[in-house]
Amino acid sequence: MDENRDLKLKISNIEVRILCLKNNKTQTQHSSFEHDVIEELMNRQVRSNNVILFNLPENENDNDLENIKYIFTNLNENIGDFKFSRLGRTKSTIHDRPRPIKIRLTEQSDVFSILRAQKILKNSTKWSNIHFSSDKTTKQRNEMSNLRNTSLNNKLSYLKSQLPCALHDIFIFTETWLTNNVMSSELGFHNYYIYRYDRTTQTSMLSRGGGVLIAVRNNLQSKLIVIENNSIELLFVLLNISNLTIIIGSVYIPNKSNEN
Repeated sequence: MDENRDLKLKISNIEVRILCLKNNKTQTQHSSFEHDVIEELMNRQVRSNNVILFNLPENENDNDLENIKYIFTNLNENIGDFKFSRLGRTKSTIHDRPRPIKIRLTEQSDVFSILRAQKILKNSTKWSNIHFSSDKTTKQRNEMSNLRNTSLNNKLSYLKSQLPCALHDIFIFTETWLTNNVMSSELGFHNYYIYRYDRTTQTSMLSRGGGVLIAVRNNLQSKLIVIENNSIELLFVLLNISNLTIIIGSVYIPNKSNEN
């Protein structure tokens, strides 16, 4: 009897130790996750006043400061003080692709103004190849690079297999990568109204990617809200549910777009 009691006590102690180890591991993982989130937020905050300028020619005879000022003038942007630097190592030959330039602005509002106004450069004879982007963290860049793999166009088979079991009345997608070669009837949304806006030359200088889609179950009263001269990949749909009127939307502003 004593031996059985001692054995049960030992087993009980072992179980307590295992539980403590599991709790410690969970706490460590949670603490690590919180640290990663805080670090990412701080990193984004540090970069929030930056823009990245791409494709500005780089050679010994060019003056980056004067060129940047001239570009800002072309954008009709009155930018005050700013700092800048080329990213990466100095190129060995002038035939290499020019290094991007990180520009640190005093006002965060100037970042949005520049990104909105950069479509003007598309019509410039000298700066048509120039474009700006926000200063993204490594995590943001990785997410952007994964968009192609997670696009709706690449998930059609999976989507078709899952939709028959879906109980949702509304689906909203961005970065669909759909083109006019893919008909809405091919997507597998039976008993749904499909509203979509695929990428065009009006919305982006890029020929691939982009696009938004909203699917609404056909037992709901829905209507597309028409937007004239739409230069952004967006959709808005009006829903009438009982006595409620609801507007839902899907917006995607692609990287390097006219309205970046």
